[in-house]
Amino acid sequence: MGHKEREIYLEFEPTFGNMDTWKQIMNTIFKPYSTLASSVAPKSLKEHKRKTLNAMLWGSAFVAIFMLGIVFILRFTAPNLVTHQDQQLFIRACIVVVLGILGIMLLEYYLSYEAASLAFNLLIIVAILFGDTPQQLAFGRSLIFLILPVVMASILLRPWAGLVVAAFSCTFIVAVPLVLHTGLPNFSAIIILILVAVIIQQATSNLERAVAQELKTNHSLLESQDRYRKITESLSNGIFIVDLAGTITDRNSAALKMLGISSKQDLLVGVHGSSLVHPDEKVLIPEINAQMLQKGSFKGTDFKSLRKDGSTFITDISAATITDWEGKPSSFVFMLQDITERKQAETALRESEEKYRRLIETLPIGVIVHQGRPIQLINPTGVIIMGGKT
Repeated sequence: MGHKEREIYLEFEPTFGNMDTWKQIMNTIFKPYSTLASSVAPKSLKEHKRKTLNAMLWGSAFVAIFMLGIVFILRFTAPNLVTHQDQQLFIRACIVVVLGILGIMLLEYYLSYEAASLAFNLLIIVAILFGDTPQQLAFGRSLIFLILPVVMASILLRPWAGLVVAAFSCTFIVAVPLVLHTGLPNFSAIIILILVAVIIQQATSNLERAVAQELKTNHSLLESQDRYRKITESLSNGIFIVDLAGTITDRNSAALKMLGISSKQDLLVGVHGSSLVHPDEKVLIPEINAQMLQKGSFKGTDFKSLRKDGSTFITDISAATITDWEGKPSSFVFMLQDITERKQAETALRESEEKYRRLIETLPIGVIVHQGRPIQLINPTGVIIMGGKT
């Protein structure tokens, strides 16, 4: 049995009655905004935004219901803590919030998440701006709460949407006190809100680019894995992926066929690779591992392996080391070619040639085999006839 080396490189609708009329109305109102927001967002990124919106909606609904429960508890346990008028106002506000969130969920289901995000932001902005008196608006009390819709618009829609929300809110806060003559607005607080909106816009823009790049990288990785999986599955040679401990982590269909294992009985992954090696060859395993780690490749010929039923077959092996992103060995890939039939044919040919030679040597007549002038074979009788000695 001989072994030799060679460098190997691997590159590796549900409906609630007839909703058509309502859908047409919602499309007329929200379609321009949802089209603008969706035209530049990757579908995978949109899915992440949709999940974020749903989490915010359910979280807001839970908080509103929780606060509603607290008010009802205080109404019976400490009725003097909050005035009856404030209790009624707060209860109505919570109910409006829950119904509004339910309507936004229906909007998302029947139209798009962009339209639902826009409606959600408008709901929060209206609740904040109309929750204060004109004097409180002039003082700028609402500005701190307006950071929430600015962040939500930047995350759920587009990074620049937060700036639009901030500009609209600041315009409203400036206009109302001036029109109602309740005093000058708090311009310093307005400037701070605009600056915060700019910072949020920059941060969400960078975050969105990073997420889009990450998604693109993941998609490329999945495409690459699928491409190489199809390549390995199309090969007639057995492919084995083995970790540094010697455990098989992956294989192709040809490997199962080579070992006499059906795909339904596939128990190969997780098995130690040495169980497929003939006892006569196991002494070479440390040497092969050392060469793989040192040189990154290995090639062996006439290597005896074992099938599932324990029978022996002869293989040629080509192997290479797979490295991680740091260049460190992470696993090995082995490609086995079953050469059993070829070796059997070579043995049968040698035996046939030997029988032919012995038959010629025992013939009482001279036999000479030649091709051109050089004599390739002459039996003893032929030597004597030619005047030579045996």
